[in-house]
Amino acid sequence: MSVETFLKPYVAVSGLLAVVAMACVIKIKADKSVSARLSEKFGKLWIAAEAVLFVLVGAAVDIRYTLTAGVAAVLLIFGALIFRAVGVWICLLGTKLTLKE
Repeated sequence: MSVETFLKPYVAVSGLLAVVAMACVIKIKADKSVSARLSEKFGKLWIAAEAVLFVLVGAAVDIRYTLTAGVAAVLLIFGALIFRAVGVWICLLGTKLTLKE
């Protein structure tokens, strides 16, 4: 309730909860074809929304702040990138993808 009170001027949390509840009810009560069609439509919508979301997140990153945070912060970022790259490489070991892919 405190989150909803805090966010009330910006977004209706109860509305978001209602949308999630409606999706669950449709998944349980409706025919499989209705659920599949809705999933397909929202999947197409997500393609555009995903691009907008990640562009806006990337635009919000302030590189100058990272540099003022110190060498440890920069090393942490590079360490996380290396850890992620190794994780992806391990996940793709059994596939037919090449190193470039």
